[in-house]
Amino acid sequence: MKITHVVRQYLPQAGGLEFAVHDLATAQVRAGHCVRVVTLNRSFADVSRVLQRTETIDGVEVVRVPFYGSRRYPLAPAMAMHLNGADILHVHAIDFAFDYFGLLGFFKRLPLVVTTHGGFFHTDRFGFLKKIYFRTVSRATICSYAAVICVSEQDRETFRAIRPEGIVTIPNGVNIDKFVDASAASKTKYAIAISRFSHNKRIDRVIETFREMLAIDPDWRLAIVGRNDDLDGRYVQSLVDAAGIADRVVLAVGYSNEQIRPLMAHCSVFLSASEYEGFGIAAVEAMAAGLYPFLNDIPPYRALVAKTNYGSLVDFSTPAEAARRILSIWDSIDDFSTTRTGLEASARLFEMSSAVREVETVYRQVLGIETRSVLGVKIAAFSSDQAVDYIDRSHGRGKALRVYFANANFLNLIRRRPDREVLLANSLVLNDGLGVDIASKVLFGSTFPDNLNGTDFCPAYLANTRRALKIFLLGGEAGVAEAAAVTLKERYPQHDIVGVRDGYFGAAKDAEVVAQIRESGADTLFCGMGNLKQEDWLALHADATGCSVAFAVGAFLDFVSETKPRAPEWFRRNRLEWLFRMLLEPKRLHRRYLVDGVLFLARVFGQYMGGQRI
Repeated sequence: MKITHVVRQYLPQAGGLEFAVHDLATAQVRAGHCVRVVTLNRSFADVSRVLQRTETIDGVEVVRVPFYGSRRYPLAPAMAMHLNGADILHVHAIDFAFDYFGLLGFFKRLPLVVTTHGGFFHTDRFGFLKKIYFRTVSRATICSYAAVICVSEQDRETFRAIRPEGIVTIPNGVNIDKFVDASAASKTKYAIAISRFSHNKRIDRVIETFREMLAIDPDWRLAIVGRNDDLDGRYVQSLVDAAGIADRVVLAVGYSNEQIRPLMAHCSVFLSASEYEGFGIAAVEAMAAGLYPFLNDIPPYRALVAKTNYGSLVDFSTPAEAARRILSIWDSIDDFSTTRTGLEASARLFEMSSAVREVETVYRQVLGIETRSVLGVKIAAFSSDQAVDYIDRSHGRGKALRVYFANANFLNLIRRRPDREVLLANSLVLNDGLGVDIASKVLFGSTFPDNLNGTDFCPAYLANTRRALKIFLLGGEAGVAEAAAVTLKERYPQHDIVGVRDGYFGAAKDAEVVAQIRESGADTLFCGMGNLKQEDWLALHADATGCSVAFAVGAFLDFVSETKPRAPEWFRRNRLEWLFRMLLEPKRLHRRYLVDGVLFLARVFGQYMGGQRI
């Protein structure tokens, strides 16, 4: 896959965003993808320094372009010149690039994904104006993005206000091996704080809290590690000097990872007073090193502590109380060796390999490679042979695989169901009909490989499956299933029809029908009751029948039994079977195919304009 990442700053600039993109890009290179990063040609830490226009860093091609304006909203239209046929364009953070490519997306079909990294709410400065911008400009430009990846649940809640669909939470993957096992092997009174020097990281509160710690226990020491941002090392040193603790603090500005590890070797504690984190990469890296984290009580850190069951939340806005809490908790840890091992193991929950797989899944959904999301339903982009193979491999896996056929009527009906996720659980949804093909063309640029309507696919499955099936037929009026059984046995003698039952029974007889199917020994169920009655019944009872696969087949049994005629070949070849059926039953079907068909296409257009493809 050809992947282009767009981010305002990249290596050698080093911070949470830069490392997150670098670690993801390099992991994607190792996974066999062709990866490029497009970024700005000057570092915000030193705007006078022009960086190399192109270079390769850890296997990733880096292209740097000039920018204009302020660092808060740098203008870089030259970014658009370096897409070069990317399969996926992945924008990181909500800034000029997000708006720029969102605008281009209205005029040019671009496969756009954005990772929000917390948006631009990491400081309160211009907070009112930011909220207005977010709910107007950001709301408009986000509609060009096929998928929105949030790095935390807090992030997701923020962005759901302007993008309720097509959004997923994937925490930033962390390069666990960077500092793994780097901390002191035994419990020490040495803490470390690692962050870029910016206002929102509140290094001033770390220093104030550490001063209060020294007032209680003067044996402690602190290492402050960081890179210049909107604050610099000289400012941090002035805070240390003003606090009168210079003899107990080591300040390391611009250290490489190799230089940081020897400092960590003395430390057992990690401190972060940050007021805002998109995710909290540094805290996870600290845990991987074996450092016990004391973290400011903000939502991302709460989520981290809750997920790992390690670390403690502290209110750094009250330094004296924070100091007492840190020392009290630290003194209460008796078995530090076990704690250290647990910290390292917990950090593995955030390993980069997992994030890379999840992000690639999003890419593949955006491109419609295996599945295509239409009105919130994930439809398999299979050929007939692929669908047969998938179903065959599902036999004997415990729960019954439910096979649904999504036509426009199915999608119209299921979109209004609050229990949609329950109905679609453990299911394979195949495409059925012209309307869904039109939706695929509009949303993903191509139609589905085959038209897999139930009336044609079920015979194809019976003819091509590698298994000898034991089939139960459920549905239709009295006598329909029996007549269908005779025909199917003649056409597919390799399979056994082990039972039949009409579909006209009430809920009071559900248990009786389930028992009948189970006692028949069937491994495959064909259920034809119409949308969405058949899907409801299978969601409730398919597992209890003992069948490995259950098909929701609609009118298939009626057609096989010749109770209802199929459209002539010309109609089917030209995708007009719906018209033939409507002409036969105009009173029952005219609304479905005319009124509801137009509503379906309008809803697809709404999805197109909304951007979401996952």
